[in-house]
Formats: sequence, C-alpha cells, structure tokens
Amino acid sequence: MTPGARLIGRLVAFSIARPKLVVGLAVALAVASVVFLALHFTIRTDLDGLISPKVAWRQQEAKVERAFPTMGDDITVVIDAPTPGMADGAADSLTAALQARSDIFHSVWRPDGGAFAEKEGLLFLTLPEVKDHMARLIEAQPLLGPIAADPSLRGVMGGITASLTGAEDDPGRLTRLSAPIRGLSDAVDQAQAGKPVLFYWRRLLQGDAVSPDDLRDVIRISPKLDYSGVEPGAPGRAAIQRAVAGLDPAMRAAIKVRVTGSVPMADDELMTLGEATGPVALLTTLCMIGVLWIAVRSARLIVGIAATVVAGLLVTGAVGLAIFGRFNLISVAFMPLFVGLGVDFAIQFGVRLRAVVAEGREPADALVATGRSVGASIGLAAVATALAFFAFMPTSYRGVSELGVIAGLGMLIAFLLTLTLLPALCLLLGECSAQAEGTSVRQARRTGAVRPVLVGALVLAVASAAVLPMLKIDFDPLALRNQKSESVATFNDLGKSEDTTPNTLDVLAPSVPAAAALAGRLATLPEVARAVSLSTFVPPDQPDKLVVIADAKLLLDTTLNPFETAPAPSDGEIVAGLRTAAARLNEVAAKAPQADAASADAAALAVRLSHLADGPASYRSTLQAGLMVGFEGAINPIRKSLEAEAVTLDTLPPEITSQWRARDGQARIEIGPKGDPSNPAVIDRFIKAVRVLAPHATGTPVTVREAGNTILTAFLEAAGLSLAAISILLMLVLRSGRTATLTLTPVFLSLLLTLATCALIRQSINLENIIAFPLLLGIGVSFNIYLVIAWRDQAPERARANLARAILFSTLTTATAFVSLALSAHRGTSSLGVVLLVSLGWTLLTALVFQPALLAIAPRKQGWAGG
Repeated sequence: MTPGARLIGRLVAFSIARPKLVVGLAVALAVASVVFLALHFTIRTDLDGLISPKVAWRQQEAKVERAFPTMGDDITVVIDAPTPGMADGAADSLTAALQARSDIFHSVWRPDGGAFAEKEGLLFLTLPEVKDHMARLIEAQPLLGPIAADPSLRGVMGGITASLTGAEDDPGRLTRLSAPIRGLSDAVDQAQAGKPVLFYWRRLLQGDAVSPDDLRDVIRISPKLDYSGVEPGAPGRAAIQRAVAGLDPAMRAAIKVRVTGSVPMADDELMTLGEATGPVALLTTLCMIGVLWIAVRSARLIVGIAATVVAGLLVTGAVGLAIFGRFNLISVAFMPLFVGLGVDFAIQFGVRLRAVVAEGREPADALVATGRSVGASIGLAAVATALAFFAFMPTSYRGVSELGVIAGLGMLIAFLLTLTLLPALCLLLGECSAQAEGTSVRQARRTGAVRPVLVGALVLAVASAAVLPMLKIDFDPLALRNQKSESVATFNDLGKSEDTTPNTLDVLAPSVPAAAALAGRLATLPEVARAVSLSTFVPPDQPDKLVVIADAKLLLDTTLNPFETAPAPSDGEIVAGLRTAAARLNEVAAKAPQADAASADAAALAVRLSHLADGPASYRSTLQAGLMVGFEGAINPIRKSLEAEAVTLDTLPPEITSQWRARDGQARIEIGPKGDPSNPAVIDRFIKAVRVLAPHATGTPVTVREAGNTILTAFLEAAGLSLAAISILLMLVLRSGRTATLTLTPVFLSLLLTLATCALIRQSINLENIIAFPLLLGIGVSFNIYLVIAWRDQAPERARANLARAILFSTLTTATAFVSLALSAHRGTSSLGVVLLVSLGWTLLTALVFQPALLAIAPRKQGWAGG
C-alpha cells in the first residue's frame, strides 16, 4: 500500500469516526456560502470583464476612454418615424427630457448635431445648394404663411387656397403644387380609414427627397452605472421609457423607439441567462437523478452524492466570489464544470464502495477500503485537472483566467469532500449494507480487437486533421447574444448603414489641427466613407452662404414667425375652410387642360375635401392632429436655419466639443467604413487601411478582432503550461514518462476528434464554448488516470470492469447537465453545451475503447502492483 493510500484511508477513517461533526461542519459551511452568495452575487457580461486591461489594444482603448469618458458604456436610443419632421420632433423632445436627468446620465447628445445642426446645417451645403434651398422656401411662402399664422387644418386649407392665387394665368403653378395636393389626398384617405396620418412636410417645403436615414434619429447617452445591481442599466432604461410616455400622444402612436448599446445588450444578456437558468436547473437535476439511479441503484447513495456535489458547488462559488468580487460571463461556467467533475469523483467512490460492500465487509472497513482503493486515483485526477485549470491564471483572457482559479480550487474542494463528507453521509444514511454489484462494462482489451481499434483510431486522427481547415473561429461577442432581443436586433439594424454603423474606428491626435490633418489623409482612403474631427464642424465658405441666408430671412421671417397666431378653430370653421379650398381647387382644375395630371389631382383632392367636410368631425380632428405634428417638426428647423451665424472652433457648443476635444487638448477622429459595414471582409480591409496611417486606431471592430487574437494566444499559452504541468505531475507520481504518455495520448485524440466534429456540424468556436476544452482535458485526464493506474497496479478483471462502469455512468451523469446547456435559449450557453457533449462523447469512446487497446500493447514494468 502506498503512503498516499494510507493517508487517504486515515482521512476517511477520521471522517466516519465523527460523521455528525463532519456533516454538521459541511452544512454550516454550505449555509454560510449561500448567505454570502445571496448578499454579494453579481455578474458582468461586458467585454471589460473578460480581457485583461494590460494588453496593448486594451490600453489604447482605455486611453481613448480616459480622454473621452462618454466613449465607454453607452445607451443608444433609435427613433424611427413615418416622416422626417416627426423623427426630428421626437428626438428633440426626448433629448431635452433625458438631458434633465443628470442624476442618471453623464451626457445626452444627438450625433447629427441636434440644435447645432438645425441652426448651422445650411452652411455645410455648397453655395449653389444653399441658393436653391432658399429659392424653394421663398416659393413656398404663400403656403407657409397661412399655416404658420393658423397652425390648424383651417390654416392648411388657407395655405392651399392662397397658393392657388393666379393659377389660372400661370398653369405651372398648379403643377408645382402637385406634391402637396397628392400628399393631402393621401392624408385625407388615411384619416378616414382610421390610419396614422403621414404628410412629408420637409419634402414639400424644402424639395428634398426623403431617404430611410431621414426617417431615423439617434440619441447617444453616457449613463451612470452601478454594477452592484443586477441590471446596471435599469434606471436609464426606465427613464427613457418615461420620456417616451411623455411625448405627444399622436407622435407616440406614430413613432417607434428602440434602445441598444453596450449597456442594454449586457442587461438583455443577463435576462436571457436568467430565463434559461430555471428550466436548465430543473431538467439537469431530474436527468442526473435518473442516471445516478441506474448507476448505483440506491436512493441513499444518490442523496449522499447529490449533497456532496451541492455543498462543493456552494463552497466553490463563495470562494470564487470572495476572491474576485464578481463573476463574469465565462467564470460563472464553473458550475457545470464543477458538477461534471465533482459527480465523477463521487461516482468513482460510490461504485467502488458498492463493490467492496458486496464482498461482505463491515461498513467502517468498507468505507476505509474504498478510500484506499480509489482515493489516490481521484486525488491524482483532481490535482491534474486543477493544474489544467490553473494554467489559465497567467493568461490575458481574464474570463478564463478567473474561471481557471475558481474551477481549479473547485477540483480540490470536490476531492476533499468526496473523501470526508461523502463517507460520513454514507455511514449515517446506512449505505453500507451488502448487495450485488452492477453489470460490468466490456472494454476493448482482447488481443484480437487491439489492432483494429488502433488502426481505426489512426484513421480517425488523419481524417480529423484533414477537416480541421473547415473549422470556423468566431470571437465576436455579439454572435453569442440573443439575436431576437431588441437591443441586439437594433444594433444589427444600425450596422447596415454607413451613417449609423457602430463599426467605426477612433484615433487620438495630440491636437485639433493634428486631428484635422490626419482626418484629411484618412478621408482619401478608398476604404473610408468619412473621417470626422472637431474641425469637420466648421463649414467652409461661410460668408457668401450667410449673405444668401440673411437675404432669405428678410423675406421669410414674418411669414415663419407671425406676430400672432389665430386661436384654435371650431369644427364649423374647419368645415368652412375645407369647402372654400375645395371650391377653389375645382375652379382652377376646370380651367386647366383636361388631360393635365395636375388638374386631375386638384379635382380629386376637391372631392375628398368635400366628403371630409360632410363626414364625421372625428376624421377632421384626426387629420388636423397628424398634419400639425409633422408641420411643427418640419417648420421649426427651417426657422432655426435662418438664424445661422458664423461658426468657429471657439463658438462650437460644448455638447459637440466635449465629444471631439479632450480637456488636455487631445482630439478624437472617428472613421467610418465604406461599403457594407456588416460584411466582415469590408471591415477587415477597413481596419488594415486605417492602421497604415493610424496604427493605434481602436473601436468596436478592432476590439472584436484583437479579442479573438488575445483569446487564441491565451489558450495556446495555457495549453502549453497545462500540458507541461500535467506531464510533470504524471511522471512524478507514475514514475514513468511512457506511462504519462499513455495517459495523455487518448486526451489528444479526443481533442482532435472534437474539433473535427465541430467543423463538420458547422459549430464555430467562440469565446464561450472554447472553455469546453479545459473541461475536456480535465475529464479526459481523470478517466485515463483511473484506467492507467488500474492497469499499472494489475487490478483484477472485476475491479477494472467496475471502473469502466463508473466511468460510463459518470459520463452519462455529466452529459445530462450538458444536454440542458445545449437546449438553453442563450446562444453562447447552447453552443457550450453542444461542444461539451461532443467532447464528452469522444472522451468516453477513447477512454473505454482506445485506451485499453493502447495499454494492451504497452509493456508493464514489474513491481508496480504495490506502488
């Protein structure tokens, strides 16, 4: 008997000599762990919690965020409206309401410039465009004046009537009014059909074609977050909902407001994880109980195993939380890892115990003998698995680094509880009565089966290596999130447009002039759609443009800003206005050429207005509300644009300068990609081109790609460290490099088969399911250690059969947890479950088929049976 076996025997003997004390201490520790977890549990799903801040690209990212704090955690409000004016109006109202909540938000601003853009936007057009714009407004003066002085349906009818003055002598006038006439006809139809009234005032007043981007406005928000709460972004989202509820009812009914950004996506991630937790836990528990029953056929032993695993899980969770203060999206996965390996240790002990009890030994003697028999194997498996996890500690992938510490400690905790709490529970529960052993599991160890098994393994290895180039690696965190959630769907929607895509790059320059110079060079790159710096907000050729605007203001000021406005009309006054406009339209249409389309449109509108005048008042009220909401949203920017003033760097508003110039004088450049921003190939070319001129560019696309490189590097480093550590451990304990090789070879084969299977089923390797590979290593090493030690010690046929049986049921029990993960609604969790199931299947096959065949041809040193 080895010294290790004797020491473990004493540990078991100590535990069963004081079973109530051991169980009481375990219960007290578990209860304390539950209390600690309940009071301090928190989880972060953002990328900051996954990658070490010490890597170069994270340091550059942090440098930008220190200079511009609003570049960190963000909330983006996306407003989609049926008309541009309604989108602008809603954005103005929401921005004003949210800016008042300085207790919740650091800053709230509109990327398109907001009030600044409305006032100074014309200066960013060319001089011919400004002249044309002003000419169209002056031409629309007869229509604008009556509506501005009487903002009602009566005023709209007065504007139409005034615009038709002299139309009999100027046939072109009716043609120029075709757009508003057709638009009003559609609006009347919509009101009478009970639909939202849509009228494109901007197209009418300014002559601009309406693009999809005109119907969307975006508000950027830098929130104040409290990560001590479960949902740090909840107060901000609640404030946004209240602001939306405070909008004009007609506007609120017509627009669509969505929320995205890093904060809402993180909160939605937690919600998705939470929704999956209950069903997953229930399904896992039921399935594990079923498999354990088949394995041990003893309710008392199942209770003991379950209590041991639960106690270990709680203690491990509390220890991990105490060390790191919170879990991240990766480290929280210690739970299925612990359950998988903790159950394995307990099943090994339980199955061996039943075999020893079947020999007729006394309970205390059976428990000690079981500890001496399998304790060393379990201990070596626990230490080897812990080393595999601890190998991630020095890597830059903080998510797995923290997971490695927690899971590694968990393996040691599981080992200790398996040899203390489980024996004590077995004694107290009476799980030591003599009973028959279970059915053995046949292994591939007969000489005739050895050669085909080894040849088959070689063929599988070669075939797997051939398909590895098909394996896809995708470390984009967005790919793991629920694509149907509002935040992710909205983020993806924004990513389709060059103007709104989050796939932009940021560059820091030492000063505003330096930023302007670099932005100019970047803008010339064919892969770049725009390069914006603070200087971009100072328009060129301002004096000539300001003269044109000032001249137009002289003509339009009293029209757009009447000295007084008429009181709200009665329904009877509206009806009178409708009849007057209809009569005037009929007069003009009657004198126009009959084949003229404009006259036909005028006659059609006259008919509609007459019907509207004769119809219910509710139709007229609906039409008026819809027209006026859109009119105010369109006329206010025009009023502000006529107040344009010369713009300099010094006169730019703080809400703009704060986004582009830091307090220390550094300046930011934002670069947008040209082409489809959702196409990875476009983004790759974009990043490479920009980094030629700006090597330190950072931003969302850089973060995604550099994170992938960091994760791959971390796993390569950890693989090397864990392989070296486990190899040294096995050689020291097994005292043979050859035996250590026999233990690790099946693990490498299962790893190769797992990767090949993922390639064939098109399961990409992502930043969450990649943690399946440390578990594969841990389970694989554990299984093969059990088999190699049994082979080394020349265990009898019956003992090896029971060992194989224990491995089989340990695998099935662990698989139940992984099936539940695979069925999860969370994409990352589901992909983790799939990869874990694949790896577990190959690990079992290589352990029970390939490993025995490999051992059958390996020479066995003499004298090992005792040590």
